[in-house]
Order: sequence, then C-alpha cells, then structure tokens
Amino acid sequence: QGIGSNVHVTDSIEVALHQAVFPFAEVVKQKVILQTNGNASMQFQVTNGEYYIVLTHRNAIKTWSAQPIAFSGNIVNYNFSSAEANAYGNNQMEVATGLWAIYSGDINKDDNIDIDDVPLMEQAISNFYSGYESSDLNGDGSVDLNDYPFLELNIANFIFSEHP
Repeated sequence: QGIGSNVHVTDSIEVALHQAVFPFAEVVKQKVILQTNGNASMQFQVTNGEYYIVLTHRNAIKTWSAQPIAFSGNIVNYNFSSAEANAYGNNQMEVATGLWAIYSGDINKDDNIDIDDVPLMEQAISNFYSGYESSDLNGDGSVDLNDYPFLELNIANFIFSEHP
C-alpha cells in the first residue's frame, strides 16, 4: 500500500499462544510484522509445554495451528502456508500450488465470513475508504468492487474459524 519504506514488510498480524487443554485459554499474544515472504518472528516468554498457535489478521478469520506445538525454550518454527493440514480443521485455501493462506473477509471479526460482513463492505465502498482498512480484502489500499469477490466466495463456501 506504499506505507513505509521497507519493501519486505507487507502487513501485521497478531500471534497468540493458547493452552492445549480446555478451555484453551489465551496465554500470551503479540502483534508482529508479516514479511512479504510470509515470515513473522516473535519471542514469547512461556513455561515449557504445548500451545496452539493462533493467527489473527485485520480481515481474516482466526486460524489455529492443527495441533498444539511443543515449546521448551528453544526456537520453534511453524509454517501454516506449506500445507492445508497445518491449520486446525484444514481451514486454509490454496492460493498457488503448494501455498496455503488464511481466509479473508471477516470484516466484523465474529469468526465467520457471512452476510453480516456485507453491510460493512458496502459502506466502505460507498464512502471510498482507502488505506489500512479491514474491508480492503485484496490489500491494494482501496476498498472497491475488486474486494467484493473475495467476500462473496468465502460467504458461499461457509467459511468460519475452526478451533478446539
């Protein structure tokens, strides 16, 4: 969107760790920069154990790791984008051969991409919103009719956040 001078920065996401057992409470979260290559780095101070990794983005459904991941003071790498099965419930979309992404379109942040998101999209289009907006689903910095197909497709496919 032309914001900032670092060509490797694409967006921000929130990464949280949740307990591996019911009620799956959030333990810690951090807002981090997402690089154009899909990488995001962060440091968490948590006790050794297993945690679900949960991604939240301004216009995407909350996406959980497929299984709890072991944290034991070492570096932990987790790649959501290499397989559909890396997200809980296989809740991702293949955007290129072998490349998986989280679903966008949850404009009102209710963990569903549904008809309730449409009025917010229509308002943003009617008011010519631009910049870092939750209704900018294609990430081009402008909310317009080019964003609508993403919302429409995900509504038709009944996309919602899947988690334990």
